[in-house]
Amino acid sequence: MSATSGVGSTIRERRLGAGLTLVELSQRMRYALPHMIAAGGGAVVNISSIAGWEMTAEHGAAYSTAKAGVMVLTRVAAAENGRHGVRVNAVAPGLIYNDFLTKIYPPEFFSGYVEKRSVVGRVGAPEDVASLVSFLVGPESGYITGEVYGISGGVHPHA
Repeated sequence: MSATSGVGSTIRERRLGAGLTLVELSQRMRYALPHMIAAGGGAVVNISSIAGWEMTAEHGAAYSTAKAGVMVLTRVAAAENGRHGVRVNAVAPGLIYNDFLTKIYPPEFFSGYVEKRSVVGRVGAPEDVASLVSFLVGPESGYITGEVYGISGGVHPHA
């Protein structure tokens, strides 16, 4: 096994990676959903990652597990709250260019990603994610719930 695999990580690292993400998200929904139900409905959009679908060691087991958990929590929350007028969906971005990532990765990383992986010839922008989230919370998506939408420029298409 790889030294970077989830099996090789400590229990603390796995709990911090996967556990906190899911605990925090479930707590936020636990507090928000009763208010939405009392108001007659609403929409929740969780943020996951294509790492929840991918079979790769690139992101690490804890991160990938956490993001897969966000997908499942989204679907279960949709099933539990749909009859109360609350829709719950998730967005699973791929690489989205932002200031934080420019501090972690060199410029070649982004150009290499575009050349090797992106079907649309560019890296995603925060506005790409914002547009999808805006649609999912709006009235045009009133019949959509329990779905996870990949937004990866074709890097990881998912049906």
